[in-house]
Amino acid sequence: MPDRTCHCYGCGRNQGVDPSELPCFALKGWYILSHLEGPEDIKRYGFCSITCLQRWVNEHAPSVPEIFLTIDEF
Repeated sequence: MPDRTCHCYGCGRNQGVDPSELPCFALKGWYILSHLEGPEDIKRYGFCSITCLQRWVNEHAPSVPEIFLTIDEF
C-alpha cells in the first residue's frame, strides 16, 4: 500500500508513491511547480498533466492585459 501520495491541484487526482520507489519514477509525466512566496517560504504543487497545470496557472497567476498603452515619439 502506498505510504505517500501526490495530489494534483488541477483535477484532484491522487497518485500513490510506494516507499520503496523513487518519487521521480512514480510521478513520471507529472509537473511539479515550486512557488516562492517569501524568504524561505516555498510551496510545491503537483499536476498530473499540462492541462491541469495550465488550468491552475490561469486561475492563480495574474494575466497580461490584452491592450497596452503605447506612446509614440513624433
